[in-house]
Amino acid sequence: MDITAFIRELLFSHDCVILPGFGGFLGNYSPARIDKSTSTFYPPVKQISFNRNLNHNDGLLVGKISEFLKVNYGDARNIVEEFVSGIRKKLDSGERVVFDNIGNFINNQEGNVQFEPDRNVNYYLDSYGLESFQFAPLEGYDVRKRIARHIDKEPVDRHSPVRGTGVTADHYADRFRLTATYRRG
Repeated sequence: MDITAFIRELLFSHDCVILPGFGGFLGNYSPARIDKSTSTFYPPVKQISFNRNLNHNDGLLVGKISEFLKVNYGDARNIVEEFVSGIRKKLDSGERVVFDNIGNFINNQEGNVQFEPDRNVNYYLDSYGLESFQFAPLEGYDVRKRIARHIDKEPVDRHSPVRGTGVTADHYADRFRLTATYRRG
């Protein structure tokens, strides 16, 4: 039985999913970023890595399989062990093992398992629906000029009449205070 769908589902809600007897998948957060050379904006992502030393059963994956398939914990553990055994046989025979939307594995010349993540999937739920996009920089726009223009303006005189009314800004402020006091009291 292929259990990669369970691993994928757990990666969305957990930062570490261990495949007992094989290794652990780790979700590493990377914040949003801008590539200024291409004017491309990238959303935050959870990048997946693999650590073969995290291979002890923490119960997360086996528990998920047990719950979903409605089998006891021991039977679910046997399903995982058979899956891992199949992966190891394929890797030992030189085959590439693909976990859909997670990544692929291959043995290198030294016999060590190498993992290449699938970079097309973002497991960070808060980035759901966000994609990278390009935005051309505005030509001739300098925020420093805009700020300097506002600094040159005179502050509002609270004692001079509001344009076209003959009433001062202080009058409106006093009226607001009275209304607020009346509503509270």
